[in-house]
Order: sequence, then structure tokens, then C-alpha cells
Amino acid sequence: MLATGQLVEVEVQTVAVFGLFCRHEEDEVLVQIPETSWVASYCSCQQFAAPGDRLTVKVTHVDVDTGKASASVKVVHPDPWPVGLLARGTEHQARVVRFVESADRCGGGPGYLLELLPGAYVMLCADGSPLEKDQSCCVVVLESDYPKRAVRVARK
Repeated sequence: MLATGQLVEVEVQTVAVFGLFCRHEEDEVLVQIPETSWVASYCSCQQFAAPGDRLTVKVTHVDVDTGKASASVKVVHPDPWPVGLLARGTEHQARVVRFVESADRCGGGPGYLLELLPGAYVMLCADGSPLEKDQSCCVVVLESDYPKRAVRVARK
């Protein structure tokens, strides 16, 4: 049985708008949307992950009666907000995680989910220059809203 605080690798089984249903060996693990990223970048986990994806998570709660666990992707990494890593004007080498056909942060148009920092994912609206999975690209933070935990980025 999993234990609170444990770091484990899970495999995404099913994706819902509100969360990811994952499995670690025989254990069921739920990662809800607020626990996927330090940055609010999408309104659906369907833009974050797909079945078969593997994620490293930290177990945040285990129901002793059912054995089901809750976990977080973001708390595996330090919170970038208090140290100013997501401030307006900062530049980052981001990694392309996936292409998203209909990204809500891009007005329903296409975009790319980027790992801006470990545990901090953002949506970059597609601009006609295709990006490949795992490709690195330089982006700049155009807007940063700490209370909403939101940023807007553009390619540099």
C-alpha cells in the first residue's frame, strides 16, 4: 500500500476534465487538475496528459479503507512563484510536452503544452511554426498574475 509523502511513478489510465486516474502497481492514484502544475494553464486535464503517459508524483493522501490514493505532480518540485521565476519578462528554455488541438488558453485554437520549469506547465499558442515533442524552445513571460497563478508566454 502507498504511503503519504511517497514519490512514485504512475501510469495514466484514464483522463477526465477534472483529473487523471492513474495506477502504480496495484494501487489506484488520482491526480486532480490543481495538482498537475504550479501554473494555471488549462481547464481540462485532457490538455495535460493522455492514457499511457508516465508521471512522477508525490502521494498526498491515502484512504486506508479503500487503498485509493491522491497525489500531486507539482509538489514533487519547488514552488517557483515565491522566488520570482515566473515574473513578467523572465526568459526560459521550455520543453514541448505535447501538441493540443484545442487549447482553452488559446481561444480554442491549437497550442503546445510546455514544461516551463519542473512542475510548472504553460500553454503556448501555435503560431504556424511547428514544434516537436521534447523540443526545446525559448519563451518569455508576457504576463504574470500571482494571485491567479497564471502566466502568458510567447516564443522569443
